[in-house]
Amino acid sequence: MCEAVEEFAEKIAVRREARGKREGRREGEALGKRETMFATAKRLLANGKLMLKEIAECTGLSLVQVKELKASMA
Repeated sequence: MCEAVEEFAEKIAVRREARGKREGRREGEALGKRETMFATAKRLLANGKLMLKEIAECTGLSLVQVKELKASMA
């Protein structure tokens, strides 16, 4: 009986670890995507050829985020 309980506990631990890795990967991918969006917006702002609304549309950032980014670059 004790062996069965230990095996069950080990299976649960393995599943939790796998779930944690999947969640970590999703969080990492989301962070990378966000960083890419901001880096692209910075380059577009530095280029100076697009309006803020256009930069927001192209990057997926909100207009407020683009405005704040522009202010932080000044």
